Amino acid sequence: MNYFIRISHQNNPANRLQEYILKLVEKYDHLLCEDAETIFTQVEQLVSQANRAYPRCTAQKAQASHDHKSKTLNSFHVGGLFTMSVHKVAGQHPKPTDHPPAQPAQALPLSPAEEQPATSQPRQAILKSREDDTIIRLEFWNRFSSRTQTLLTKGVIWNIYYDASKNIVAEEFGGQIHPAF
Repeated sequence: MNYFIRISHQNNPANRLQEYILKLVEKYDHLLCEDAETIFTQVEQLVSQANRAYPRCTAQKAQASHDHKSKTLNSFHVGGLFTMSVHKVAGQHPKPTDHPPAQPAQALPLSPAEEQPATSQPRQAILKSREDDTIIRLEFWNRFSSRTQTLLTKGVIWNIYYDASKNIVAEEFGGQIHPAF
């Protein structure tokens, strides 16, 4: 099974140790992987490495949170510095076959809404529902409303998901909900 890992919450670092830890774990933000437990083990090792590099700072500890029913890893955090959420990926695009298509396909021009950005843009997972953390799709940040983009940049969005009316909404950490697009 594949998982999508992202930094869902981050506080400002209080010292050089915390700055160093954030620098080490930023490569795991917005990561697709097959085994989330392995990633957690790697983060634990990075935190231990950082603790040895900065012995005068208060040592940090990586801790995991598991789902009570399935016993699968659903998040992990380092003190109050950051939390990384682990989401199950609902599905994948089918793998291309080794056989060439019967007729050569012609590329159709993309509409402006479908064009990929010229530079690398962050993506946000859109979940199945508030209670179900299954990822339905990933969406570029620049496709969201300007309000949602601003809140994503500030890091105050808790999740983006389909509500009961099948509308995509963004929920802030405080519980305030608004349309994502």
